[in-house]
Amino acid sequence: MITSFFFPVMHYGIEVWFHPQLGFELKRRVRALHYKAMRVIYGKDRSREVLNKLRAPPDEMTNYLVAKTLINIMNTRYPSRLYGQLLGNSFHERRLPWRTQFYDASVRKIGKQSLRNRVTQIARCLRYDWRLMTKEENRRMLKRIFLPYSPTTS
Repeated sequence: MITSFFFPVMHYGIEVWFHPQLGFELKRRVRALHYKAMRVIYGKDRSREVLNKLRAPPDEMTNYLVAKTLINIMNTRYPSRLYGQLLGNSFHERRLPWRTQFYDASVRKIGKQSLRNRVTQIARCLRYDWRLMTKEENRRMLKRIFLPYSPTTS
């Protein structure tokens, strides 16, 4: 019941509302809810490390979903407005020509929530040529990078 009713509600839109600049206290509350639900399912004696191997915590899930959205936008060129914004703020790194980087022009904390700055954080983790892979290959690679303990990655 928790997997069917609690986790879908908690993770709906998590890539938008659980951004990197969310305050520590709010992130702590979300993580606490996540672990309480996991302990109800798997037992109170399990540690967080064990629970993380059974289901990805909110931090890892957020990065995975943002990366998946980024790759879908870049590969399908849809929606065109977001694709244009990403292209306009991107460049290829000289030492690694296949690795796309994004400009980080903001000096204020609030600017860190903008699309290009969130994408920059994600793109730094994508150390492979994600633009040339199929959708299924991208999905498997993202799970290996962002959800290393997920049971579906093996």
